[in-house]
Amino acid sequence: MALVHRYLVVLPGRPGSHAPQTGIVVTTTGRTGPGGHMIYTDETGRLQMEITEHGTARLLTPTPLHHGPLHAEPLP
Repeated sequence: MALVHRYLVVLPGRPGSHAPQTGIVVTTTGRTGPGGHMIYTDETGRLQMEITEHGTARLLTPTPLHHGPLHAEPLP
C-alpha cells in the first residue's frame, strides 16, 4: 500500500457542550509510533497521531478532549 502523506482528521467538540467539530490536516513525520504505524502531525507540530492503513487515527498527544479512535480521510 502506498504511503499517504496527508490526512484530514475531524476532532469532536468538547463533550456535552455542543461545540462544533474541528477539521485538521496532518502530514507524515516519516516516523512510526508505538503501534508500528506512521506518525502524522498538524502544522504546529503540537498535535501528533498514529494513523493505520485503514484510516483509524489514535492521538499520541495527551488531550482531555478525546480518548477514542478517530477517522482519518486521505488527501491528495
